[in-house]
Amino acid sequence: EAKIIAVANGMFSGCTELRNIVFPDSVTQIGASAFSGCSKLTEIELPESLTSIGSNAFENCIALTTIEMPEKVKSIPSYAFNKCYALKRVVLPDGLYSIGQDAFNYCRVLEDISIPDTVRTIADYAFGNCEKLTYVNIPDGVTTLGFSCFERCKSLKTVVIPNTVTKLKGDNFRNCSGLEEI
Repeated sequence: EAKIIAVANGMFSGCTELRNIVFPDSVTQIGASAFSGCSKLTEIELPESLTSIGSNAFENCIALTTIEMPEKVKSIPSYAFNKCYALKRVVLPDGLYSIGQDAFNYCRVLEDISIPDTVRTIADYAFGNCEKLTYVNIPDGVTTLGFSCFERCKSLKTVVIPNTVTKLKGDNFRNCSGLEEI
């Protein structure tokens, strides 16, 4: 019996009427841009077997509201959820070590994000333009905050930056007009 183990690069890109996805338990990989531009996609149930997603995998899924990453996923690649304007809730797994460039950029209604203690790098623009984000606790162990990683998070009031951060690439909190406490 054949099992689906991967969703190919661009496989469902631009399927504008696709509304929900339920993956079989055998899927371990979702390719680059696999579901990008699926503008009516609101619901994704990712399998526990999933180990990796490609860059831009869900970019421009403008109706997507929630994402829960399975425990085996160790990094969120560049542009993975970029411009998912309706994304309000994200659950990241323990064991995650990096959040890629523009991974959640323009997730305008994302209200809070719990970054796991295992994350070491938050790349450039990772959470830029998350206008409803109010609080960020960057865990001990993070060493690098990428350029503009929280730029234009207008509702951001409090940021906790640990002593382990040794690289701040610049403009990290630029135009965070509501920032009250660091």
